[in-house]
Amino acid sequence: DSLRLIIQTGILVPPDIGVSGEDTSDGGGGDDEDALTDPTRLYHFDMTLVDAMSGGKSFILHSNGGFNASIFKFGTASIGELTAGSNYYFSQATSSPDWNFGTGDFTLDIQIYLNQIPDGTTNNQYAAVFGSVSYSGSPGDILIANNGQYGLLIIGAGGGSDAGKLIWQHKRSNGVTRQVFDAASSPLTISTWHHVAVLRSGNFIYLTIDGVLQATSASLDSTDQVTGGAAFAVGGHSDSPPGFYPVSGYLDEFRIGNGTSSWTTFPFTPPGEAEPLPEPEELDILE
Repeated sequence: DSLRLIIQTGILVPPDIGVSGEDTSDGGGGDDEDALTDPTRLYHFDMTLVDAMSGGKSFILHSNGGFNASIFKFGTASIGELTAGSNYYFSQATSSPDWNFGTGDFTLDIQIYLNQIPDGTTNNQYAAVFGSVSYSGSPGDILIANNGQYGLLIIGAGGGSDAGKLIWQHKRSNGVTRQVFDAASSPLTISTWHHVAVLRSGNFIYLTIDGVLQATSASLDSTDQVTGGAAFAVGGHSDSPPGFYPVSGYLDEFRIGNGTSSWTTFPFTPPGEAEPLPEPEELDILE
């Protein structure tokens, strides 16, 4: 006979004992190939900001945000504003190889429930969904300060017919900012959960809402280094003033995939349930 051990996130358990929190079901929402295999980081926001992949790498909550057990997409909670109009964001203060994508493929995706489109006032001309970026100039300029930094924004009411649409920016190694935006794209709607993704596959970056392609970059080259180098913030911006460009609403199921584009054909079916943890490894230990 042999003793079978299951290894998952550093835990060893006998074969007759389940792994706490293990979900053996399909990732949901489409073919298996559409699931983000072993994301680099995974945040369910079920009353915690800890990365589910590692059991560590926690984000820090800033300003007036908190968990909401009434409005959520998956699991038991989301994260967002505690009161209407309150600013919040969460971040990790140091740079990390986890969100340094270089010129490689990547996936950044999240579930968003907006209470309102940014109202267009000084610090609310955009909503910062996520990014590793610092800005220069006056509020609202969205001038990326340093090469390699990047971010996804929602255009505010001041954008007229473009209000509610997505725009991606990264500053190339030649100092020129690359924008990915299409005026013909669809805006996010309020009081509805939307799956939003930024994907790099080969020489192109794609923006999607609910699996539908919204914008495609021009062909990328060796100058399109997406490296970050600043604090990674979600739901707002970590630059001064704190809470710059806040998302008014709730966020759930945030994933970072470094080295892989989860979807490469469009449209696709977004995930229908929370990302399961990786299948545990099984080792047979001979007696």
